[in-house]
Amino acid sequence: MAPLDSNGQGSVWFKIFEDGFDAASRKWCVDKIRANKGKLDVKLPADIKDGDYLLRTEVIALQEAFADYAVTPANGAQYYPNCAQVTISGGGNAVPKGYAIPGIYKSNDPGIHFNIYVEYNSYPIPGPPVYVSGSGTVNNAAAVVSNSTTITSSILEASA
Repeated sequence: MAPLDSNGQGSVWFKIFEDGFDAASRKWCVDKIRANKGKLDVKLPADIKDGDYLLRTEVIALQEAFADYAVTPANGAQYYPNCAQVTISGGGNAVPKGYAIPGIYKSNDPGIHFNIYVEYNSYPIPGPPVYVSGSGTVNNAAAVVSNSTTITSSILEASA
């Protein structure tokens, strides 16, 4: 998410959710999205400062991520971002640390340069850490927060 008045420019984006590969079920987040007819419910942190925001969703397709795009431009991870405008009210006054997009990924990051055609039991989700409500800090674990607003995002189906 980023404050709307930033136009998404500069170090303004913060992560509120991430999901990748579930080793127990051998399913990817995109499988959940497909099973739910293109929808994914995400809880917004309850303490985010009131205001208008850009909400950015992204699916990273890995079918060609076995190659580093910087080395082999015919291949590499494929990004499918979407944005929506949301208004937060009744929140708090937290302003999480922001990151610039582009700039959060390098083509050789482990979750960007990843071979799905060899055996794997985990997937390193790329990008900045997830903001955890109430902590005033960030954490690499996805937050499940009570007293938060739930939004439903319709995401165009992309193949992972």
